[in-house]
Amino acid sequence: MKLIKIIDDIFNEEELNNILQKFKLMNFEKSIFEGDDNMRNSIQCNTIHYDVAKIILNKTNIYDIIEINPMMRYIKYINNGYFKLHYDENYEYNNLISKYTIIIYLNDCLGETIITDDDFNKHIIKNIKNRMVIFDQDLEHEATNRTNKYIIRTDAMILKV
Repeated sequence: MKLIKIIDDIFNEEELNNILQKFKLMNFEKSIFEGDDNMRNSIQCNTIHYDVAKIILNKTNIYDIIEINPMMRYIKYINNGYFKLHYDENYEYNNLISKYTIIIYLNDCLGETIITDDDFNKHIIKNIKNRMVIFDQDLEHEATNRTNKYIIRTDAMILKV
């Protein structure tokens, strides 16, 4: 069975406020999805944050995770932003490979992340501030939003075999 796990209150208040302050100062660019300009409607800023990766790792409590990818993709979906149904690609470095997608919601918004499991059941994840969802990267998922949504997207890494 593939993993879909929700963890609320991923950051303490001080950590979340620090992240939100950094978020406000970032330079965002149009998000790119290779091969299809209409696949998503968002802007993002990619930056390395080892401190955020460490906090996430300490909260995941999943046996095979070795490390959290410190490359954080800070993403803004503006009113009616979307990301159509897709899978996430694996990322490799230092004998590690990504296995799980991590999404952290930085604000409350009207929208969902919809994850389809191997039995074609749809899991609707409400976008709640300070909530993390972690799931296998080979599960199809999509994002819908009716108001502004701010997230962090990264990967959980396992040993490459």
